[in-house]
Amino acid sequence: MLTRYNPDGSPDLGFGDAGKIMTDFGGGERAHDLVLLPGNKLVVVGSTWPVTSGADPNFALVRYLLE
Repeated sequence: MLTRYNPDGSPDLGFGDAGKIMTDFGGGERAHDLVLLPGNKLVVVGSTWPVTSGADPNFALVRYLLE
């Protein structure tokens, strides 16, 4: 989940759904880094792993267009 805040600490309700963006890859997910690109594009890289115990994590990459 990504959350954006206003300078006063309140959630930015114009960002995603009520200030939050959630992406479900179907298991456990973790964001590791992000970059804001020109044209209001946000790229997030991280990992995802199946719910099955002992499974190895997979690479995850998602790009959002912020409006």
